[in-house]
Amino acid sequence: MSDPSVLHAPVAESLTVPVSPAARETRDDGAGPHTAAAPTASPPLRIWLLTNVPSPYQVELLAAVAARPEIDLDVQLMRAQSTAGSSTATGFPGRVLWGLAPRSWRDEVRLHPQAVWACLIGRYDGFVLSGLMNSVTFFACMTALRLRRAPWAVWLERPRSAGSAWRRRWLTRGPVRWLRNWHVRRVLASARRVIGIGRAAADEYALQGVPAERLGVLPYCCDIGRFAPASPLVREEIRQRLGVAGQVVFLYSGQLIERKGVDTLLRAFHQIAADHPNWTLLLLGDGPMRQTLQSLVPPALAGRVQFLGHVPQGDLPDAFRAADAFVFPSRHDGWGVVLNEACGAGLPIIATRQTGAARELVVNGVNGFQVECDDVEALAARMSELGSDPDLRRTCGAESRRLVEGLSVASGSQMFLSEMQALLGAETGRRPAAEGAAPR
Repeated sequence: MSDPSVLHAPVAESLTVPVSPAARETRDDGAGPHTAAAPTASPPLRIWLLTNVPSPYQVELLAAVAARPEIDLDVQLMRAQSTAGSSTATGFPGRVLWGLAPRSWRDEVRLHPQAVWACLIGRYDGFVLSGLMNSVTFFACMTALRLRRAPWAVWLERPRSAGSAWRRRWLTRGPVRWLRNWHVRRVLASARRVIGIGRAAADEYALQGVPAERLGVLPYCCDIGRFAPASPLVREEIRQRLGVAGQVVFLYSGQLIERKGVDTLLRAFHQIAADHPNWTLLLLGDGPMRQTLQSLVPPALAGRVQFLGHVPQGDLPDAFRAADAFVFPSRHDGWGVVLNEACGAGLPIIATRQTGAARELVVNGVNGFQVECDDVEALAARMSELGSDPDLRRTCGAESRRLVEGLSVASGSQMFLSEMQALLGAETGRRPAAEGAAPR
């Protein structure tokens, strides 16, 4: 059995937020042309973006956006880290806001006055609201931007369907359901541009009435290069270190919470493990369901189902390099950036259709398989198919690498720029920044 410490390293406790010179540059947009400047040069688009936490889903992409000369990005965060653990990254261009409520309260009910003030008077070319659409701060910022008639967009994950088994029941009935649906309709109708995090999200918002001319797509992207497969020698060293040499290794990475469906994965593995004594399941991540999930593992499989706990971002690639296949049994994920990482590592993938990223990154029979959430038998059958066929795993793994090539952080930052140009009507000329002093 492997020692979880072999993948662990110290985790940053606070957010490092260096600010690019462009984000602090003062410009006089009303001044005439300067003789020293190139006559064709345009000032960067000043974009203000609100999100809830510096999630790994956004950090690398937004850092790449901030590095572009065409964009002066100002990111505001509702808190420094998520409840799941630290997710900070050096170079991330974000600033943590203070909230009018104890930090122990959920972000949905904490008001962040600085964000609302920025939406009221900030000198920006465009505004982007992302993260918690049902939060007080999101609603207040939206209201301020509507009153001001500023150009603003929403950047949203795929919504949970009304019939989703995962959706909390109190959200799907009575006045709460009516109020939530009214708010969603108001957001989608008011935003100048609705940007779906992936094609599955964009299609959902199209079904809710957003016209094609106001609809965009910007998936989560990550640095897939650092997940590139290792040489056979290095890979074998990693597998020796983890205690899985000679094994067929299935990997899961994510929180240990009910929504992720890890209980379904454990039951599926239990079905096939007896016939394949050299198969192992590695679980990366932590969460409130860890003890419950551990109790589902029978004593006979105790050494073959390994809970490695939280693994720092810098150590994740080695865990992926040790694996033979990646399994993601989520009951709902708006995107699921771990699928980007698994594709970057050249792994075949089994993912649920309820995972947004599966729409772009998992093609049935090409680089893996899609299954329905909570379908233990289907998941077990697909795991057995991949585990028993090394040639299929190699072919699928190569296709995974090919599929994810278009979702590098470089291509993602270009997509972000294109969406901002569409928001501001770049084809007919730049919209000037709104009047007022930028809050800093």
